Amino acid sequence: MPSRHAVVAMLAAISCTSILIAQMNEPTPTAGEVWFLRGDADGDHKLTLLDVVYQLEEITQPTSSLECADAYDFDDSGHLDVMDAVGLIGWLYLGHPAPSGENPICGPDLTDDEWFCDRRFSCP
Repeated sequence: MPSRHAVVAMLAAISCTSILIAQMNEPTPTAGEVWFLRGDADGDHKLTLLDVVYQLEEITQPTSSLECADAYDFDDSGHLDVMDAVGLIGWLYLGHPAPSGENPICGPDLTDDEWFCDRRFSCP
């Protein structure tokens, strides 16, 4: 029977190996690919109620100078409407799933639409 220290060492080795494998399998941006956090309207790399406020402000008083319009489009429908704000609230506070099964909603825009994003950052 292995000693207690040997068992702990084996479990630690298994845990470290699992973490390394998970990190190796995480997607990373390719050259020229823009990644963003869907729903992160204020650009702080977090999803909060302030993002909902920014979405609603853009819906009611549209501007033409959004740095990352794709981030406002939470449901990736190709246009900004109240359902984006409702969807983000549902995800933040009610445990609703992320749109299109994306999790944690960070990465490139896979939808061919007129929205764009000039913001570049690593996903959290």
